[in-house]
Amino acid sequence: MTTNGHRIAFVHIPRTAGTTFGVYLDGLYAGRKAAKFYADELHPVVNAKVDAFRELDAGEKASFELLRGHFVYGFDDGESGCRYLTLLREPVSRLVSYYFYALKERTHYLHTYLFQRRIGLERFLMSDASIDLDNSQVRAISGAAFASSRERVTEAHLELAKRNLLERFAAFGLTEQFDVSMQRFSRAFGWPLPAQERRNEGAYARDMTLSDACRAYVEEKNRFDIELYRFAKAHFESAAAYSERAADPAIQTIRS
Repeated sequence: MTTNGHRIAFVHIPRTAGTTFGVYLDGLYAGRKAAKFYADELHPVVNAKVDAFRELDAGEKASFELLRGHFVYGFDDGESGCRYLTLLREPVSRLVSYYFYALKERTHYLHTYLFQRRIGLERFLMSDASIDLDNSQVRAISGAAFASSRERVTEAHLELAKRNLLERFAAFGLTEQFDVSMQRFSRAFGWPLPAQERRNEGAYARDMTLSDACRAYVEEKNRFDIELYRFAKAHFESAAAYSERAADPAIQTIRS
């Protein structure tokens, strides 16, 4: 497989099908220098890996052709030349998936907390146990510097995220339209289409319903993520419709 010379930074927002996409990127960039920013047994949180990368000199940073993991847009001011990609997901569904993943994955920093205290889904979603429960997609895409996890997302952060998504990201996809997203990445970068194999999917009932009170709480708390997702979905579908029209032979005949 070929990368066509693109240096890529994939902002992997948890529970957006980023593992599947990441494995695909690993195949494309096999044998090339890559940096992955994920928590593991030695690093329960990813911050240490991000900080270590920031400490590298400019030349060494530039030697990496693929960056992927749980970092935010613009996580390192000295990292230029990379083309940013991301996947977004409907916020409430993403948070439900996030809970079940943390409950299952022993290395996740929330696993012990959830398991030992027998924290149920709705109790977790209505808590302040994780920054991921508070507009984390806007936080990741806006690239804004938050003083602490207690600093709230604002309308200004949302507008910054919208602008970045359209102007600073080379392409983005939607979890709910994963196959179409992969086709878009393929066209944008000249990459071969990936095999249709999903990895790390959550093992829980997809028809699970939240109580009205819980859903209202989550939607209000994540209202900026919801607005960002709606904005992204509208642009994604508009671009898809344009591509279909452009590829239609009948339309091409009329234009000619």
